[in-house]
Amino acid sequence: MNLLNLYQIMQKYHPKDTEKMKEALPKMVEFAKEVEVIPWQEEFQIADKNPEYIDQMNILEMMLKSGLITEEEFKKEAKKIPYGSKTLGIAFIQEKKVSFRDKIPLIGTILHELGHVFFKASDLEWNETYGGGEIYAKISINKTKKITEEQIADFMRIYRLIYMAPSEKIEEISWLIGKEIQKEIGEDFPEHPLSMMMMAGSLPTIEFEKGKEDFYNTYPPQKLDEKLKSKEIIIEIKHLKSAILQFISVYMQDGYIHGDPFFFQYANAFFKNIKQIKLKLIKILNPKIKNDLNLDRKTQNPIKTDFIIATKFDPEEIINLITEYLPVDREEVEIGMLSKLKTVSLTEEARERVKSYLKEKKVELPEKLKKILKEEIKM
Repeated sequence: MNLLNLYQIMQKYHPKDTEKMKEALPKMVEFAKEVEVIPWQEEFQIADKNPEYIDQMNILEMMLKSGLITEEEFKKEAKKIPYGSKTLGIAFIQEKKVSFRDKIPLIGTILHELGHVFFKASDLEWNETYGGGEIYAKISINKTKKITEEQIADFMRIYRLIYMAPSEKIEEISWLIGKEIQKEIGEDFPEHPLSMMMMAGSLPTIEFEKGKEDFYNTYPPQKLDEKLKSKEIIIEIKHLKSAILQFISVYMQDGYIHGDPFFFQYANAFFKNIKQIKLKLIKILNPKIKNDLNLDRKTQNPIKTDFIIATKFDPEEIINLITEYLPVDREEVEIGMLSKLKTVSLTEEARERVKSYLKEKKVELPEKLKKILKEEIKM
């Protein structure tokens, strides 16, 4: 039986939608020709073997532990995740393969799985449930606003980097984003994202270390900037991080979808300067990184930048350690900030080989390598 690639499935069952997608996101649709569609298997339906189901639950748990959502919000969102048997599609990012439960998958399901593989993105930054890049892709497809694949990728990088950022960097990051937006919309607008949201009359839930009454009673919003700078008002860091993530995702998305004039302007300015925001954010998180693309000249894979930020390790060094101490070839290792926010991923065959090897040989690995492989090998 000849297996079809994803583009052939799209053309066969959704030709008009495919043309719309091609006009908005041509590189993504062209990439669909490289994605193999494999037959649906029963094991994809089982919750404890379904990577995407587990991915979504893991992300919710991380958000809960990080204080980005409340216990109540966690329970509410967890209920939305379908039981494994109702999963409509699944993506295998490293293998560039997808599978669909239905013979004729919905175009929305196709877009979702294609996005995972094309962007090598986890649900955290891609899934529309969390305000991820998937919504910006749909905004572009529906011609609400032209947003390119590069801009969507940059948005997801920014989202992921803010999510990973240590607490002591969040204040600086929030001012960075606000300043870059204000550059475009002018000084009639405030500078801090929270002040911008206050001007628009819409704010997420936030908690304060200091100055709660001042925050809600200060007007105009430019004066709020002054009080935030002078520390007369201090937001709890985990709530500030959550607010910034919501600002660049669901609030800006609502600006495009529902036409809110403030958030529409903020979003336009954000996407106009998104490349600079990303590069400056990387500089804040790791001043040693001078260029987003200087880590892998052959593939120019910027995801490796995130690996250094998250782990403080050099990717090439880790690959060398893996191949030195374990029965793994370089081609079987993928490194970066990958699906489920893992930093290293091995092919399935290599993963099982390593598990058997470690069990039989009782090899003592360097601490650096243990730390990196902990999640992938469950050491």
